[in-house]
Amino acid sequence: MVLQAGYIVKCVLIILLIFSVTSWTIIFYKWRLFSKADDENATFMNIYNVSKSTKYLYTSSKKFKLSPLARLFKSVYSEKAYTDNQ
Repeated sequence: MVLQAGYIVKCVLIILLIFSVTSWTIIFYKWRLFSKADDENATFMNIYNVSKSTKYLYTSSKKFKLSPLARLFKSVYSEKAYTDNQ
């Protein structure tokens, strides 16, 4: 059926196939990225629950590049340090 189709139809199907493969590649990439961020969040929360020192927590949060919680903590800690110095 597809082999008997015209040139335009074949071109459209090839374009659709390329976009489909690209879409699935992006979906799997994002899924992997969110999984890593979730793992980093869990690890950061474990450190947060155990840690007694905010300075130690701040230095250990620098290694979590994908964790939104670690980024939030770094921002809050930096802002608090900035306002304490003024």
